[in-house]
Amino acid sequence: MNTKFVVGLLGALAIGSPQLIAPASARPADPLVITTSASDTVAFLGFQWNFGSKAPELVLGARYTQSDAENSLLGAKLDLAFPLDSAKWTTPTLRLMGVDGGCNVQGELGLGMSFADTKPFVAAGIQGPYVNGGVDLGFDGRYAPYLGLSSLAAPSCATQRTSVIN
Repeated sequence: MNTKFVVGLLGALAIGSPQLIAPASARPADPLVITTSASDTVAFLGFQWNFGSKAPELVLGARYTQSDAENSLLGAKLDLAFPLDSAKWTTPTLRLMGVDGGCNVQGELGLGMSFADTKPFVAAGIQGPYVNGGVDLGFDGRYAPYLGLSSLAAPSCATQRTSVIN
């Protein structure tokens, strides 16, 4: 093959399509999005009012949550509610609830036990930053709705950062 022909062909390719022989670093890079999941364990303090009860309750508890890349949140919450009534403060209510939802609002569902009448119940509720509400549903048909304020802020959620790799 003629050397002049090969050199001319390579020159034409270089002028006609510079992307074919350009180094990889000269091309713009695609951004890389890195998502870091988050978990959170916090103790909390709150007050709640049961409809039908004369005194509010002091609530002590702990919540564990974990979020994924889509900011979907799962976890658990344990709380103990003491009636602020001098005659009933020794009969708290205990709840263990699963937590599911997003970073600002979570649904709760679980089981509880009232030490006043030693009966179990199903608990369902909703939790937002610093506020919650729900209902305790007894197996005997009784129900006790409640609203509360607590020190529970929004849980830690997944974070994203974008990097460009050249």
